[in-house]
Amino acid sequence: MLRWRHVDFQGQCIDITEAWKGQDPIGGTKTGIDRIVPVSPRIIGKL
Repeated sequence: MLRWRHVDFQGQCIDITEAWKGQDPIGGTKTGIDRIVPVSPRIIGKL
């Protein structure tokens, strides 16, 4: 689940630390490993 606190505008990346699992509450990622995903300046501009 993406929340504003996961978006790093200066670093131009998104921290993936949790997942929404349908009817279940929000929890960790499927793999249990957090990751950082780079985002293009164009996408950062849209956010």
